[in-house]
Formats: sequence, structure tokens, C-alpha cells
Amino acid sequence: MSNFYLNQLKLNSDFDKSALLLWVFHVDKKAPHAGISFNEKYFSSKVNGKDVDFPVDSLISIINSKKIAVLIFELKDIVLKISLNSMFSEGYTRIQHGDSCLTPIIKAMGKKDQSYILDDLIHELNEEQNIINVFGLNLPEGFQSIPSYDFEFVQKRLAELRANG
Repeated sequence: MSNFYLNQLKLNSDFDKSALLLWVFHVDKKAPHAGISFNEKYFSSKVNGKDVDFPVDSLISIINSKKIAVLIFELKDIVLKISLNSMFSEGYTRIQHGDSCLTPIIKAMGKKDQSYILDDLIHELNEEQNIINVFGLNLPEGFQSIPSYDFEFVQKRLAELRANG
């Protein structure tokens, strides 16, 4: 995975919690998890359910208490095409076969391709100049980039998680 975002990386939590934020968890592992927040409310689709309207302050407390390595991409609001609340409340109860945690995020951004991986999305957002800032929390020493993976790897990993339920 490319690491262009390291040039603008800020190693702190001094970000606007009400901004449109793309959260990437476990960035030191292959196929990290992603969620999105806006107006201090976090949304995420997972194999075992979803997070809807979860308070960002509570999310940050969990991240810090568990020392989860996270990248946070502050995005321009214009990226959001559909209400996160309606997207996550009505459409996505959990990750289905062929989807990923990015599926509802991609749809909320009005993008069509469902086989995105995080690298694709971040590159596209960067090319469109929609990334304002990048923040890092609990990153391991010497962090260089999110490990590379492909869509098939994501689907295999999700199948393992479903099987272990």
C-alpha cells in the first residue's frame, strides 16, 4: 500500500471530532477495519453487526485504552453524498458475502465499484483532493504504511471471521 499520507501525518488527536472522518483501525495488520464519522457520531459495518451513532469520544476512549493503531483521514464534507444514519440504519445490518466494511462507506460517498480496498479509496480521495488532514493514534514505532492486500484476501478473512462467529 502506498504511504503518501505519511507526509501529512499528525501524531495526535487534535482533530475536529465533528468533521467527516474516515477511521482505519489496526493499520499495522493486513486488511484493517474502516469506519466513518460525522458530527461526532461513528458508523461501521462489521461481520457481527454494526455501529450506528456511536459517540466519537467513546470511540477514542476505546482506541486509547486498547492501544489500537489507527489512522484518521479528515475529509471534505462534499465527499458525503448520502446520510450516514440512513445508510447504516436502513441498509447494512452486517457485512454480507461479497461486501466489506468499506461497502456502505463507498455507497455513502456515491461511488459505484464495490470491490474497493482501502488503498483504492484513499488514493481516489487523495487524487480528488478530498483529504484535508491525516492523524495517527498509537502507531507502532517505525510505522511505514498499511500492509498490502487485495479484495480476495479481505473476502477470505471475512469468511474466517464468520466461521468463528
